[in-house]
Amino acid sequence: AGGNVTSVTLAWDVPMTGVPAGYRVYQGVSSRNYTNGVDVGNTLTAVVAVAQGATNYYAARAYDVYGQVSDYSNEVAVQGKKKGPPHK
Repeated sequence: AGGNVTSVTLAWDVPMTGVPAGYRVYQGVSSRNYTNGVDVGNTLTAVVAVAQGATNYYAARAYDVYGQVSDYSNEVAVQGKKKGPPHK
């Protein structure tokens, strides 16, 4: 399975206002249409895996201790490695 996925580290900056309690990273298969969200805690990076030949879209949101959530961050598209020609 290791050769069939691309691992990428996503990173983001602390918002200009407020003190985040943590972050959620959102993933989807089309731009700005996220189907999965994962709480990554109070860290500024997350490692994601993208299947071979697939393109996934990611964005992060900060949240505070009161449950208030920021707007989505800028979105990044990640494309998994494409399968190369068979070896001869």
